[in-house]
Amino acid sequence: MKFKYHIIITKNNKQVDFIGCFTTETKALTKFKKLQNEMSNVKIPMLYINEGRQIKEVSYEIVLIKHIDNTESPITLLRNQYGEFIEHETNNKNWIVCEKAPYYKEETFWVYGYHPLVQRKDFNFIYDSLIKPNGCKKETFLSIYIYKNKLLIETSFNMDMVICKNHSDSIRLYNTIKEESEKDKMKYILFNGDWSIGRDRQHICIDKIQQLTNWNKLKITRSTTRP
Repeated sequence: MKFKYHIIITKNNKQVDFIGCFTTETKALTKFKKLQNEMSNVKIPMLYINEGRQIKEVSYEIVLIKHIDNTESPITLLRNQYGEFIEHETNNKNWIVCEKAPYYKEETFWVYGYHPLVQRKDFNFIYDSLIKPNGCKKETFLSIYIYKNKLLIETSFNMDMVICKNHSDSIRLYNTIKEESEKDKMKYILFNGDWSIGRDRQHICIDKIQQLTNWNKLKITRSTTRP
């Protein structure tokens, strides 16, 4: 076989994408390392997916596989995240796993005012469009806080809302914004934490979201994008 090495992407241990095929291990590993380096630009990796009526955990991996003949063992030993050797085997006896690593896909979010499916936005859009223009100006002092799976970005005359898949994602988005704004030395942002706890704070959030969206209370108080 001319192209003995393939690189694939798996989602929860099932192949979902094909990257390419290679004649030598050196060429395959070069591409493998390049993909790993590119993932360093991912700000908020996708950890959850909408599946049916549930939010489920998801794990993507980049996998280098090799075509073998009948004389080679279909089982290989690779280290896991704890340094332990674990047996790996494909569902095709003609292929073995040579290398694997986490594959990070950038998470996207529903920014209220945009279509929740076809106009989802990544962290860079949220930071560049909603945070930077106001976080550097005294007259547009920003207040940022969380309510369940929603991130609220408020000035004295405007409020934006980002709807995340679940509460965990809203916390990750909040923390990443805080880290980036500190790097950029933005002076006019107040990070107010999580308002999901405390009756008075919850009522304030519900009222503000209702004014912005005209949603009913049931929809506002959901913790995920799934009912």
